[in-house]
Amino acid sequence: MQEMLLALEILLISAILSVDNALVIGLATRHLPNGIRQRAIYWGTFGAVALRIVLSMLAIYLINLPYIKLVGGLFLLYIAFKMLGEEHAEESNMRGSRGIWKAVQVIVIADLMVSVDNVLAVVAIAKGNWWLVALGILVSIPCILWGSRLIAHLLHKYPILLFLGIAVLSWTGAAMILEEKVVALFITPLAIPNAAFYAVAVAATGAAWLTKKRTSS
Repeated sequence: MQEMLLALEILLISAILSVDNALVIGLATRHLPNGIRQRAIYWGTFGAVALRIVLSMLAIYLINLPYIKLVGGLFLLYIAFKMLGEEHAEESNMRGSRGIWKAVQVIVIADLMVSVDNVLAVVAIAKGNWWLVALGILVSIPCILWGSRLIAHLLHKYPILLFLGIAVLSWTGAAMILEEKVVALFITPLAIPNAAFYAVAVAATGAAWLTKKRTSS
């Protein structure tokens, strides 16, 4: 009974955490023509799943690795800002033959950072049961594949949603930074609620987005 409950928890957590990977793929492929976009989504999903398998095997070392969430969070903030900066430049460049590989490169690097946090959460819940970890990876495949298709389609159809997607990426980066033990030890005595840092990350993304819109118009 306990294993069934754990399996259900893994199913739900894996599905929810796959949204981050799907979001990264959707953002990176939003400017690609439909046919090329589908290929990029498949390659991006393959890369995300492969990373989860490798990171799951290394989880015992990653859990004790210092500053990993801090580095991952900072890099996600960088990716979010980079995507804002390339909002207009990418539209022409991504349509060429190099577009798919450029998108896959961004997907794999960003997925590496997102997957570290996701894998650590799943492995912690699974409590060393690798069958449950494997179940989580299997569940993540359709979630990432279908989710990224939907997100890419919506971003292509409604470009204004780009800000919302990048704001979520900024929120995730801020959350990873705050989960780093060194950062938590520094912030806890200040009694500043985590929501304030999330708000600053999203507000900074909004300010950067408005600035880019003004300079490009």
